[in-house]
Amino acid sequence: MIVRRGGALCAAMACWLALTAPAGAQPACEILAQVDAVIKRCREHPTDCALRDEFVALLQEAYAAEDITELDSRLYVAVLTDTKLHARLEFLEFRMGTEKHSSASIIKVVTLVAVLHEIEAGRLEWESVIEGCSVESLVYRMIKVSSNEAYNALTHYLGFEKINAWLRELGFSEDELFIGHYLLPAGNANRGRLGTNRSTAAGMAKLFFLIAQEDDVDGFLSSEGLALARKLLSCHNESNNDPHHNDRLNRDVAESICFMHKTGNNDYVVTDGGIFNCGDRSFIVVVFDKRLSKKKMRTFGAALVEFSADFPKRIPPIAVYEFDPILLGPRWDLGLTAEKIANHLALQTPAPNATESASKSESDQAAEPEPEPEPESESQAEPEPEHAEESEADERKEEDCRRSFRSRTGA
Repeated sequence: MIVRRGGALCAAMACWLALTAPAGAQPACEILAQVDAVIKRCREHPTDCALRDEFVALLQEAYAAEDITELDSRLYVAVLTDTKLHARLEFLEFRMGTEKHSSASIIKVVTLVAVLHEIEAGRLEWESVIEGCSVESLVYRMIKVSSNEAYNALTHYLGFEKINAWLRELGFSEDELFIGHYLLPAGNANRGRLGTNRSTAAGMAKLFFLIAQEDDVDGFLSSEGLALARKLLSCHNESNNDPHHNDRLNRDVAESICFMHKTGNNDYVVTDGGIFNCGDRSFIVVVFDKRLSKKKMRTFGAALVEFSADFPKRIPPIAVYEFDPILLGPRWDLGLTAEKIANHLALQTPAPNATESASKSESDQAAEPEPEPEPESESQAEPEPEHAEESEADERKEEDCRRSFRSRTGA
């Protein structure tokens, strides 16, 4: 890969080698499958979310609403309480992030990561010329000044069909992320029709979750590419520090807090979304506001950053999500502790206070029956599921899982 000396991104790119992800990298589709399972659980069992009520109260206060019914129905918010997959990850949502929106300029994040992916694959170089400009210059302009012309040139070169096919391979549905039209030139950005660039708040949050990963993500970007994407989107970097593009979620937060994000707006929506890094914690937030209120978004952003201090403290570790590497599917059990999970998988992981836990186990089992696991199929939508048959099927699956796991690991 050739980097032009003296270019705006030269310092950031000089040490970035176009490496392919090693075989041990976690596939993007598996990461997103785990995030999808978190989102599904939090939607189907909202009372299990430790911060849900406080989150709604925060929105009410930020948007000066007396109660939840007074919050405008054109407000859509999605929050992932961390940037890592572990037992404490929760999904907070208002107005169901499955609502599709015109994505405005926040869709440029898709083009950004698609360009980085092509460079890592060796199919594009920073020195490559597209419509008279280098790729480096176009990427910089697309983020720095949110240039529609730069976005159009890069997107046209990559092709809508190719980008969308890649998004489907990663695990995004067409409703979550879809790129399908160009943006009008500067000065006319708000005069176009509602185009086919669309996304949901949850879908965009999932994209930022991939970008937030520190290790290689197979099929997406290497760790170097991910770090560069975060740097380009950082409000602390020259490429995205324009006050006009930091006038929403992060405008009223402390300068030491880094927000790696992209804004957007048109006649239909004002949006902002990205990764907040507060030093001791990181989280993801995406807001689509069809009321076009930047002022309320600022109030909410500042309040959310303060509220996020509760994320690692308030979310109980007993709300365990486990992604089964053998069955390649989610299994939920809100009654499992980390110790029980280790025993269940025959990992032989030593647990602290093992003697105390063993002495309490019999009394705990007598006092409280084990909760039944959630059905793994869509049969829970049926009015009268056959609990006995499902229980036997689950037991058989778990036994097969244990047997397969032992055969592979020698445990």
